Amino acid sequence: MLNHVDSCDTHLAKGSPQTCLERAGVSLAASEKREERRHCHDYCLFCLPHFLQQRSFEVLSSWEEWWTYDGISGPSFWGLINPQWSMCNKGHRQSPIDVVPDKLLFDPYLRPLHIDKHKVSGTLHNTGQSLVFRVDKDTKQHVNISGGPLAYRYQFEEIYIHYGTENSRGSEHYIQGYSFPGEVGQSSDGNRMARLTSHINIVTYPTHTHTRTPIQIQIYGFNKELYHNMSEAQHKSQGIVGLSLMVQIGETPNPELRIITSTFNKVLYRGFSTPIRHISVRSLLPNTDQYITYEGSTTHPGCWESTVWILVNKPIYITKQE
Repeated sequence: MLNHVDSCDTHLAKGSPQTCLERAGVSLAASEKREERRHCHDYCLFCLPHFLQQRSFEVLSSWEEWWTYDGISGPSFWGLINPQWSMCNKGHRQSPIDVVPDKLLFDPYLRPLHIDKHKVSGTLHNTGQSLVFRVDKDTKQHVNISGGPLAYRYQFEEIYIHYGTENSRGSEHYIQGYSFPGEVGQSSDGNRMARLTSHINIVTYPTHTHTRTPIQIQIYGFNKELYHNMSEAQHKSQGIVGLSLMVQIGETPNPELRIITSTFNKVLYRGFSTPIRHISVRSLLPNTDQYITYEGSTTHPGCWESTVWILVNKPIYITKQE
């Protein structure tokens, strides 16, 4: 029947539409209903991509809120639940890691790390999984990270702040099986940062109690010479660099870290945010040129193996009161 109608439609000049339809055994009323269905079908096909795009955005948004660092939504399940995070379970260079000093190799050709001196401003957000400091988008003078094992310049973008639940726990990276109370990780999109999902000790939902516990921080940046932004770089080779700073309890706190921790009472709950003005990434680092470096992954979904980690070989300090 459809073949007849198609043939008839291509020869409408030889007769009226009604005559043509009657020849094909189709009434005018049936034809009009079919036309209505066709228009509905075309409309649905037009709407479907928009619907799927909206649903995809909603699903992605829900995944971003779902994941945590423990329990059934923790690292062991990231790659099983969301196919886009499959690297979390299938990757071969996942981070953080347990650094075994006996297996380290000395490289005499590695250079000292260089970080720009000037300060930047941004906003501290409570995402529910951690606190994240993001540099203001309208920043005129960005902080660059270069030297060390890096072949490119990386632009500092973010600081991730996690929490330990007791003084002996909280650090993502381990040293000979030992976890520092906190870890500061600075990363710029390049291929030198890493973390092992099995070594995460982080409180998922910051509360007033948690903000008094030791912290760990990771500072991220992206390869500004090859990529345009963090989102693009985290999927690509040489995309991210991460500096990881170990944090210990001490009597002489890091002044720059104190600027950050002093705002914690303003971001106690998910969705809260507060501005932080004029912090120096360089001043967060301890006074040392020694570091450990390896190629690994981001320490949050989707665990992209595009990160160069640089673990500074000296801790910074925070007081118990902080």
